[in-house]
Amino acid sequence: MLRSGYLQVDETTFPVQKPKKKGKEKEKEGRKNEGKTHRGYLWVYPAPRAKVVMMDYSPSRACVGPWEFLRGYKGAMQTDGYVVYDAFGTRGGITLFWMYGACASQVL
Repeated sequence: MLRSGYLQVDETTFPVQKPKKKGKEKEKEGRKNEGKTHRGYLWVYPAPRAKVVMMDYSPSRACVGPWEFLRGYKGAMQTDGYVVYDAFGTRGGITLFWMYGACASQVL
């Protein structure tokens, strides 16, 4: 995937269940957060030329997750124009471009 030369990148949210506490942690915190969820981010990396789709979980929407996941990637990166992806434009060897729908929404 990292050698494909062309990636599409996008992220989406999904609920992540907090793990159940055990032993002393459970006694300390009680049951107030047991079974609750928080927002997680699934970063999706389709590489159409390589016929591969990779996914990576991150607890935030910051660029730290994809920055690490895509370490060493060089080539074209197609995104929805979300500002986090701008950081990749400063990384040598990556050419950013937006998906058509994102371009149209910025112009209109």
